[in-house]
Amino acid sequence: MSAYAIAIADDIRDLDKYLQWAQRAAASLNRTKAKQIARSGSLDIKALDGKSIPPSGRIAAVDGDPTIPKRISVMEFPTYEDALAWYQSKEFQDLKAFRGDAARIRVLLVEGAD
Repeated sequence: MSAYAIAIADDIRDLDKYLQWAQRAAASLNRTKAKQIARSGSLDIKALDGKSIPPSGRIAAVDGDPTIPKRISVMEFPTYEDALAWYQSKEFQDLKAFRGDAARIRVLLVEGAD
């Protein structure tokens, strides 16, 4: 059953460092069975395999918290365990340390339904 990692950038404080981090994070997906299937926001990062929403895609807060994130990325993994392994990997944890406080990001792991 597929699983999805949803990365939400609520605040980007250091754009140059964030872009370096984002490129490295995207490269870490290339070394897994994952693919980025959607992205939205104003920052352009090279698309990976799969369907992409153009970086100029619209975001609207239509219910709940009206805060609109700076960027949203959705990555698809073959299983929830694969998504968790990618997130917990030393490579990704090192990337989180590199990012530091350049951006405030939330990552959700969601298991798909049959």
